[in-house]
Amino acid sequence: MSFGEMNDTMNTEGIINSFGKPLVVDLLACVLEITTGILLIADVIVVGAAVIWRYILHDPLPWADEVARLLLIWLTFLGGCIALKRHSHMNMDAIVSKLPDQWRSVIDGIVQIIQISFLIFLAIKGYELVIVRLAEPSPALLISMGWFIAPVPLCTIIMVIWMVMDIYTSVRKNGLRALIGIIVGAIIIGIAVSGISLFQSINPLIILMVVSFLLILFGTPIALSLGAASLAYLLLKQQTPVIIVPQRMVAGVDSFALLALPFFILAGNLMESGGISERLVNFASALVGHLRGGLGQVAVVTEILFSGISGSASADVSAVGSMLIPPMERAGYKRVDSAAIISAACAMGVLVPPMIWMVVIGAYFNISIIAIFLGSILPALTLAIPLMILIYFISRRENWPSGPRLPWRERLRATINAIIPLMMPVVIFGTIRGGVVTVTEGAAVAVFYAIIVGLLIYREVSIKELIKHFVEAGVTSGMILWLIGAASIFSWVLAHELVPATIGMWITNFTNSRWLFLVLSVLIFMVLGGILEGLPAILILAPIFIPIAGKLGINMVHYSVVIIGATGIGIFVPPVGVGAFIACTIARINVITLAKRYLPYLLVLICALLVVTFIPAITLILPTLLLK
Repeated sequence: MSFGEMNDTMNTEGIINSFGKPLVVDLLACVLEITTGILLIADVIVVGAAVIWRYILHDPLPWADEVARLLLIWLTFLGGCIALKRHSHMNMDAIVSKLPDQWRSVIDGIVQIIQISFLIFLAIKGYELVIVRLAEPSPALLISMGWFIAPVPLCTIIMVIWMVMDIYTSVRKNGLRALIGIIVGAIIIGIAVSGISLFQSINPLIILMVVSFLLILFGTPIALSLGAASLAYLLLKQQTPVIIVPQRMVAGVDSFALLALPFFILAGNLMESGGISERLVNFASALVGHLRGGLGQVAVVTEILFSGISGSASADVSAVGSMLIPPMERAGYKRVDSAAIISAACAMGVLVPPMIWMVVIGAYFNISIIAIFLGSILPALTLAIPLMILIYFISRRENWPSGPRLPWRERLRATINAIIPLMMPVVIFGTIRGGVVTVTEGAAVAVFYAIIVGLLIYREVSIKELIKHFVEAGVTSGMILWLIGAASIFSWVLAHELVPATIGMWITNFTNSRWLFLVLSVLIFMVLGGILEGLPAILILAPIFIPIAGKLGINMVHYSVVIIGATGIGIFVPPVGVGAFIACTIARINVITLAKRYLPYLLVLICALLVVTFIPAITLILPTLLLK
């Protein structure tokens, strides 16, 4: 329940609504949502103030970075907590959703108990870590470092409450089947905890892989799957204190660079609702609408323009698809062709900065974010141009119409209307490239720019909507950051077991060719990117493959762009890609129907990405020229 629905909820009967859904739970959710929004507002203000004090007043704020990081940690766990209640954590449910209801109810019960067990353990160890670090002062504020750990036990306990409520609802709805699942899950946990000695003969790494694979396969949120699997490994290994789980999760998100993530998400949401979608479509129509396959060409150009503002593949396909699929259908395009074009355009758009994945890779692996931004521009165009050529030839075969060539006056009007939204990427890159701000501070500047545009210039965002955007961006960011935190402990375990080094040795024994390694990377990231919905695939695979790329002498910016492009293509490959599902939902078609019509676009995207892969100069020329 969102805070905007609170008044409706308060009209329900009594203190308990239908027993099992106490109003105090809804009230708690409302308070947490408001708090999440306030935390993000505070973070934007702190980072904005730091920019003003440093570059205008010439009096840097020594505490700003520390406060911003503290707020981000709280935002991570509060946002992740709300995401769990909304069931919006990333998961892979393609297999579980196809099972009969009775089996699905049993499996749901099992994984719910496993999730609760992990969260309880995380809460206990998080509390212990708070006690350990209670007397340790922070470097700038000199406050207790326990404040940096406190959201772990607090929020995980609340998450346990959400899970218990879900279990109760499931038992009421599914009866004995859900109860059987809960009992089986409890037995599994009991055997796992009490019989650790029974598993001593098994390689802990096998336990890690099997547990994570099964939990992900059965629809468990990927963040919780990685965390629970890492915990199982540590309990079996018995060489490292398990208190490292909350410690590594906090350390994984305790990064000033990662603040760019919620800021870009917020700026994109604000600009999207601030009236820019229609203006960008009109501008794209004025540019290319008169070409053969006009609306198809407009879709590609719109995605280039829009993706640079939204920063999210899911937001792109939802916004661009909703704007263009209905008029494409009215113009004579089949719905399946419209969905194929939108999917291909959005797969390309993943390479248009400032994509969220670029921020995550840069912050997580200490690679220059602005270099990745700049390095992805020409590869995006390398994918976009062949797509437009393909649409041209298909349109001749299918006899798709082209739009009228607009008079220069109308083109000028469309251009003027699009200038303000198009200036946001210019502001971001200009301030960062000019050395005025860091990437994170540039993202905060983008937020202020988006607020001014939506609230004061276009006046299409009200104060109420503005607050809602802060809340939603906070929740979305929390969900992603929770995944990053869980991936941090998972990748630590992989490094502890020398998995990257071992796989690197296997690959180098097989071949020393960097080109073959790059092709393998494209295939693996594309396949698992589709299965694991993009970002989780990057967070799981990149800690293994990036060190190998470094040993083979591959430039890290180039490799980052290649795996982002491959993962972006993967999430739009039917029938498993989540992006393809969204496009099919908007077009009201079956995802299987899309597969055949999408094949030409998929082949063009893969071939264009291989061109980028084999010609690193396409990626590296702009960072080399502009970041000297």
